[in-house]
Amino acid sequence: MGRTKFSASDIDKIRTLLKKKCAANRLGQKEIRHKLRVGFEFNISDFGEQGKAFGPDELDQCIRKGIIKIID
Repeated sequence: MGRTKFSASDIDKIRTLLKKKCAANRLGQKEIRHKLRVGFEFNISDFGEQGKAFGPDELDQCIRKGIIKIID
């Protein structure tokens, strides 16, 4: 499992990458998931349901539920 606490700046960058992932083709999505894992220790599989898309809306839901915490 990766991190669950992120700075507000990191969350903004993660949200941007998730938006790009949703619009990307399969190869682009793979590259973005790699950037999320390596750059932020953010693993979509830690937060999303298998087989369902994980985008900015799901990120916001995780923040509201307290699954992901924003620290500064």
